[in-house]
Amino acid sequence: MKRHDRKLDSKGKERDGIVGAILALPDGILTLCCFAVPLVIIILYSFWKIDLTTFIVTTDWNLGNYADIAKSIYLQALLRSLLITLITVIGCILLGLPIAYFIASCKGKLQLLLIGAIVIPFWTSFVVRTYAWLELLGAHGAITRILVGFRLLPEGTDLRYSLTAVVIGMIYSYLPMMILPAYSTFEQLDKSLLEAAADLGRRPSQAFFEIVLPSCGGGIAAGALLVAIPALGEYTIPAILGGSKTLMIGNVIASEFQTTGNYPRGAALSSVLMLAVLVILIGKEITDWRKR
Repeated sequence: MKRHDRKLDSKGKERDGIVGAILALPDGILTLCCFAVPLVIIILYSFWKIDLTTFIVTTDWNLGNYADIAKSIYLQALLRSLLITLITVIGCILLGLPIAYFIASCKGKLQLLLIGAIVIPFWTSFVVRTYAWLELLGAHGAITRILVGFRLLPEGTDLRYSLTAVVIGMIYSYLPMMILPAYSTFEQLDKSLLEAAADLGRRPSQAFFEIVLPSCGGGIAAGALLVAIPALGEYTIPAILGGSKTLMIGNVIASEFQTTGNYPRGAALSSVLMLAVLVILIGKEITDWRKR
């Protein structure tokens, strides 16, 4: 009887495995065709050559496209992208964590209202929201007038088409990506730990840094990744708010493909960008592995 039951269990597991494989097949084909194959093509193109007079790409294997990245225009764009991404992540952490902690400490309808206020902007076009910042950051814009009123900027300052405008736009756009994961971890925090800290004479600020942050490091790291990875290759925000003065690596890659027509060099820049993202992900995995 036991052997018969084992055979039935074995057949059931095999059947479940076959059904699971069949259900996963469409997703696997979609991932292969839409993600894996294009990535392989991009990497292959990065090792080929192009004749800029005829725009014919030849499979002449070389590393010249990667050597060109060391040129000042490409290196500056890459370093600028890394700097802006770092500032964006730090800004989102400094602004997002207190907001997420406050939302998690609220209850009932107020909490739902605050979460809605974070999510609702996503209902509006990303491009439209970015263009709105041009008006806010102009010489007579609301944000500029407030900063001038606090004497943080001289009269007549126009923040548009500058590094400052790009950073402000990036932090605004990616701030929800930090708030929501952090809120989720703060919501799951054992509140009795905070009560115990208060009983021991700890101030709320001390409890936040000594208990909340160490306990919610995973959610904060997840939020930082959600901000850093798309921010590193951002195209729209620097194109609108930075103009031609603040180009990031995403704008340079688009220019190589769409304007210059140098597909191999654009593929090499894209490969370097993918490598940078991969390094960030590997670093996160190594950090998590050491904590286990």
